[in-house]
Amino acid sequence: SNDPVPRAYGYLSFIENYLENATAEIADKIPIPSAIKFAVQLKSKLETGLDTLADSSIAQEIVTTLSKYVHPGNIVYYEDKDSKPVVLKDMGAFYKNTKGRTDTFRSVPYKPVKKPLSETMTWHREIRPGLMYDDSLLH
Repeated sequence: SNDPVPRAYGYLSFIENYLENATAEIADKIPIPSAIKFAVQLKSKLETGLDTLADSSIAQEIVTTLSKYVHPGNIVYYEDKDSKPVVLKDMGAFYKNTKGRTDTFRSVPYKPVKKPLSETMTWHREIRPGLMYDDSLLH
């Protein structure tokens, strides 16, 4: 799935693609009359703020640190609710996949959808039977 949660730490290009895909859905949630006024006032502030943030040493240190993150162990991936599980290995952000391996964490790209914000919790919470404890055994 397109679950951004496990990718948030070190798969920054995936998160960038997710946010880019979500822009239209975010815009749909803002009422039009106030959105125009808000957009005009905010546009220059955002551009200035983002430029300042991107140039800041703190932001650069954060990106450098996140880029070094590697998930420990294996990642069990389901393309969708009907797919069989695939075991992926995180080789890190700087791994050069010269052999075209498809079993690496970053070999699974973001797939644009119509409403990514609406689907995020489904992607993150949809746990397959056998990957969670039976609730009756816990209480």
